[in-house]
Order: sequence, then structure tokens, then C-alpha cells
Amino acid sequence: MRLHGTNNLLLRDFVMTDLIAYQQLRLDKKFARFYCDDVVSKIQSEKLLNRFIAQANAQPRVSYQFAIEHGAALVGSVGLRRVDSGCYSFGIELGREAQWKGIAFNAASMMMDFAFNKLGAQVVFAQTFERNVAAIKLGQRLNMQTVWQSDQTTEVKGITSRIALLRINQNQWKQHLATNN
Repeated sequence: MRLHGTNNLLLRDFVMTDLIAYQQLRLDKKFARFYCDDVVSKIQSEKLLNRFIAQANAQPRVSYQFAIEHGAALVGSVGLRRVDSGCYSFGIELGREAQWKGIAFNAASMMMDFAFNKLGAQVVFAQTFERNVAAIKLGQRLNMQTVWQSDQTTEVKGITSRIALLRINQNQWKQHLATNN
């Protein structure tokens, strides 16, 4: 499956030839700062890639993890996973070279449009560390609302943070599109 965006942005299903680029993207120190080392290892990245390929071939398909391709380069991934009827979990990861160029916003917008207009989602939510300011700001730009912050903290690489849950429903997405187009 392929979703074409603007400015040479393409969302597409992963293939095995993406493995080396995907591993390199996830091994970058800045990228890996929110993850335990074993989560971004070459082995774990290969397992994830294999899972994404299997999900793309599943019938019925309930999970969508697309490679974000900008120009000819793999720069990240973006996904939706069905949690319940009409409810999807959203996530995005972007390599350092692609950050702060509008790629995350464009890819996330494409996925929201796909969720609400193609999959019939009623609600999309995302979880992130409260200290992941870029993810929180991306959610806000998409018109997502922070609906919950855990009282408990999680520690990764010696840094403690709470978990934040962001949420958007179909009507909020339509309002976002109406005010931003």
C-alpha cells in the first residue's frame, strides 16, 4: 500500500530491503534517547521490520506501519494499530536528519486522514513520554488533546518521565481540516 503526500513524501509498506536503513535510523543516539538500548538494537529493529511486513500481509489487516520515504530515503515510520472497533493507536518515529522539516506533521496528517476517512476510525490516540516535547507539539498541531498524564513515572536511561495520552476524534479532525485548509 502507498500513500502519496506533498514535497516528495511517500508512505508505503515496508520491504526487507529497508532493513539496513531502518536499523541505522533506530541506532542513532538522539533517536534512541527515549528507548532502552535493547529496543533499538539491530536485532529488535529486524524483528519489528518482520512484524510490519507480516502485518501488511494479514487478512484482515488491522495494523498499518508505513515506511516514511522522503525523496528516495527512508527517514522514519508511522503507524496505526486497531485497538478496538473504531479506535486506533498512533505512533511515529523519525530519524534525526528528517526532524524539524515538516515531515512528521505531513506524515502524521496523512495517517490521520487515512484513519478517519479510509478506516472509519472514530478515535485515534497516542502515548508518549511527557518529556518528549516534539511528540506533544506534533499532537497539538494535529488538534489532539492531552487527556491523561500518569501519576507514576517511568525511567529510561536515567531520566524519569510521566506518560501522556493524546486523543483526537473524527469530529475534532474534521474541525482541524476546516480551520487549516
